[in-house]
Amino acid sequence: KEAVDNFSPLVLEEGYDFGEQIDDAVEWMHSIYNFSKFDARKQRVQCHQIQQGQENAKVQRHASTDHHKAIKGESRLTTKGKWCLAHYFLQDYELFGELLSHGACKFESCRQALESILDRRRDLLHKVKKRSYGIE
Repeated sequence: KEAVDNFSPLVLEEGYDFGEQIDDAVEWMHSIYNFSKFDARKQRVQCHQIQQGQENAKVQRHASTDHHKAIKGESRLTTKGKWCLAHYFLQDYELFGELLSHGACKFESCRQALESILDRRRDLLHKVKKRSYGIE
C-alpha cells in the first residue's frame, strides 16, 4: 500500500478527460506536500487563453478520439489477434486491477477510466487466462 501512496496514475481512455485528470493530480500533489492552495484548472485555462490570444479555451480530447470514431464498430484485428494482444499485455491489465485495489487512484476520474478499460476487456482477459481462443 505504501508504494501507491506517493503517486497517482493518469489514464488515457476514450470518454475520460485527460486534462481534468492532470488537474486533479496536480491539486492532489499540492495538497499532500502542503503547498498553498492551487487551482490547476484555473491556471490551465488562463495559460491556454494567453496562448490562444485570449480566445475561449478549447476542450482537449484524447489523442485517438478521431481514430476511434473513424473505425468504430469495425475491428481490424481478428479474434485471434485480439487474444494475442491481450495475452501480451495481460500483466499490464493485472497491474491496473492491483492499482485499483490498492487505492492508487486519488481521484474519481482515474478510477473510472481504469475500471472502463478493465470492463471493456474483461471477457477477453478471462479467455486469455483460461488459454481459450474462443474461436470455433
